[in-house]
Amino acid sequence: MLAWVDRLRAGGHEAYLDAHPDLADRLRILEQQGRRHRAEREAAAGEYERCGDTYLGVYDSDPAQHGADEVLYSAAVCYESAGLLEPAIQVLQRLVKMVDSPMARPAIARLARAYAAIADYS
Repeated sequence: MLAWVDRLRAGGHEAYLDAHPDLADRLRILEQQGRRHRAEREAAAGEYERCGDTYLGVYDSDPAQHGADEVLYSAAVCYESAGLLEPAIQVLQRLVKMVDSPMARPAIARLARAYAAIADYS
């Protein structure tokens, strides 16, 4: 499906898509959904770093998209699962700045646990 969307968006169809913005929006949504499904498959296969990168790419492609906060949260969970606390912390820091998001509170809790995991008490 993503290959089909890519072909429509890049294969000389720009003028048609410019004339039909509703189709362009649908293609963007299909692309985001497809990439989110790819990230879910990567997580299920234990490819957590790749999963985090995929989710982060989905977010970065359109930070104003519906569910952007959930995408960031999922990226952080994947990075944590890969044992990559630094990128997880960076993503969580972005998420806690979204104060109106319902994902901000769970992000704060995850951020605290991540900081505790890397703390040096000596």
